[in-house]
Parts: sequence; C-alpha cells; structure tokens
Amino acid sequence: MSIPATRELERHIKVHSSYLFIPASFSCDSQVDKVGIFEHLALRPFIISRVEGMITTDFVGFMFTANAKIIKSGGSEPDQFEASISNALLELEMNSDLKSHLRELYITKAKELETNNKKSIIIYVPMPKLKAFQKIQTRLVRELEKKFSGKHVMFVGERKILPKPTRKTRTKNKQKRPRSRTLTSVYDALLEDIVYPVEIVGKRIRVKLDGSQVIKVHLDKNEQTNIEHKVDTFASVYKQLTGRDVTFEFPESYV
Repeated sequence: MSIPATRELERHIKVHSSYLFIPASFSCDSQVDKVGIFEHLALRPFIISRVEGMITTDFVGFMFTANAKIIKSGGSEPDQFEASISNALLELEMNSDLKSHLRELYITKAKELETNNKKSIIIYVPMPKLKAFQKIQTRLVRELEKKFSGKHVMFVGERKILPKPTRKTRTKNKQKRPRSRTLTSVYDALLEDIVYPVEIVGKRIRVKLDGSQVIKVHLDKNEQTNIEHKVDTFASVYKQLTGRDVTFEFPESYV
C-alpha cells in the first residue's frame, strides 16, 4: 500500500470498542493483491504496516462483528457464546426497525444456564443502558428467542455488591456504602429484571421448620397468560444466580 493511500486510509478509520473499523464505502487500492491481517489493537486509531492491499468489507465485517455489541469489563475478550449473542444483536440492528434503538446499546456479558431440562440465556447490560434496553425488551426478547431456538432470554443489569463495612474499612473508605450496592438491594433488583416487564405487586417470605426461606412473589394477574409458561425458568435462574428459592403466583387483584 502506498504512503498516500495509507494516510488516506488512516483518516477514514474509526474505533469501535477495541477494533479498528473501515467504512465499507472506502477503498484504498483498485488492485487487491492480498488481504492482510487486521490487527486487534486496544483503542489505537492507527492501522499497522502488516496490512497489505485493500481490506475487503467481508473481512472487516467478520472482525467488526466479533465485538460490535459487547464490551466486557477489564477489556477481556468475549467467549464464543457471548460473540454469538453480540452477532445476533448486530443483525437485529442492521436488519430490523430496532436499528435506531440498538445503535448506542451494548452488553457486558452473557451466559447460558440449564433450567428445567431447557437452556436459558442471561444477558447482562450496563446499568446506564438498562432503561433503554427495557424500552424495547419485549420485542428484543421475542426476536432473540426465535434466533436461539426458543430458549428463554432475560436481560439483567450488571450490578456490583459492596461488602458490609467493618471497623477497619470505615477508616479507609470514608464514603458510605450506597443502599443500591447492598446484597439485599441487588438481589431484589435482579428479581425485578428477570420478570420484566411484568410488575411485582407483592412479596412474602415463608420460613420453613428447618430454617430455610422461600420467597413468594406475587405477579400482576393481568400478565398471567403471557408469562405463566416462564415462571419455572425465572425461579430456576434466580436460584442459580443468588442461591435463593423463589415461587411465583398470580393472585387476584388487591382491593
């Protein structure tokens, strides 16, 4: 690649997550001699000399989609399953009317859980983006469940639990622990995320004779026909993520 072409290419390069992206409309050479290696660089807006000739749009697309809709904490690479979720979200962004909603959204991680002889997908999203995801969650879940053979899909916010301060930690951390970072608050919020968009209208804690507890969650009766087939999955997912037992009921409306 000539020096002028390289400089022109540098002006068109954009950074998305930790990958360099070249717009499909731009080409630097009319003759393609060889597709070089598209080096994975950490937020470095410069393409190194190992790239020879024009980078084809197919090749750019392959490298770009691997991380397009996922940014993991610590800059770690997504695994194969997380990459498949990222690709599915990108396909929805490119090929559906969700494009304007998904353009600025991304996930932080995803996992697949075994629930009642069926696999479910848990997708974690950054807390600042959670409300935006929830605005389109009903449509998004429906489309993803089609793509992943009917597996139940849930979106939850990625929250961090801070340990209860001790006498020693109080002197080091002068800032008081936010209530939203307590274990109870995080677990309660997780439960709300799992059943969203169904509203939790009541909650009871049942203590058994052996001292174990079961949380009885009352969901909106009006949503029973839409969500009843998923409540066993919700209970299993919550148990695996928190270690807590939960049951769901649809009581008659409170008077």
